[in-house]
Amino acid sequence: MTECGAAWDDEYAKKGAIWRGRTHPLPELPAGSAVLELGCGNGKTLSAMMSRGWRVRGIDCSQEAIRLAEENVRRRTGDVRLAVCDAGNLPFSDSEFDAVFAFHVIGHAYSSARLAIAREAYRVLRPGGLLFFREFSRGDMRFDPSPPQPEDGTLRRQSGIICHYFTRGEVLSLFEAAGFRVREACLEGWEMKTGKGEVSRREEIAAILEKPQPLP
Repeated sequence: MTECGAAWDDEYAKKGAIWRGRTHPLPELPAGSAVLELGCGNGKTLSAMMSRGWRVRGIDCSQEAIRLAEENVRRRTGDVRLAVCDAGNLPFSDSEFDAVFAFHVIGHAYSSARLAIAREAYRVLRPGGLLFFREFSRGDMRFDPSPPQPEDGTLRRQSGIICHYFTRGEVLSLFEAAGFRVREACLEGWEMKTGKGEVSRREEIAAILEKPQPLP
C-alpha cells in the first residue's frame, strides 16, 4: 500500500464517507461516453455520472474509499467499475476515455507526482478528449503560508495527507507540460460561515483541458 493510500485509509476509517453534499456541476457529454474519475473517494460524484448514462470508471489510492464507493453505487444501475490504483500509473489503455475528471485529487500529491498524474490523464484520453479539473487556490481560507512547507504552496496535515494550493499559473504550466491545450481556467470563489458564525472565503481553480487532435 502506498503512503497516500495508508493516510486516506486512516481518514476514511475515522470519518466514514468524508465527501457528502452537492456535487460539482457536470458537463454535457453524450450517453455512452467513457469517463474516468481520478480520486473517486466514497463515490459522491459517481452516482451523478451514472445517471447520465456514461460508462464510468473510478479509481482511488485508498482501499477503504473504494469499499465505500462500491456500497454507494451498488444501489444504482449503470456501467461502472472501480479500482484501487495510483493515479500516476493507470491500468487503462491509451486513448480509452472521452473525458477524465480530476476534482480535488491532484492537489494531494507532490509536484513530481502531479506531473505524472497529468501525463497519465493525457495518455488515457482519446484525441479531442477533455480533462475537467478542480483544486483549491491560495485564496482559500484553509491555505496558511506561515508553517514550514515541504514545497511552495503545499501543506502536510498531521494525518500525512498532502494538500497543495494552486495558482492559476501553476495549473496552466502543469497541463501544458503534459501536452494539454488549455480551454479555460478560472477562479471560482464563495463565502461560507464557520461553526462560530464567522464568514470565510473558499476559492477554487476550475479548468478544462483538451488533448489536441493529431496534426494531419
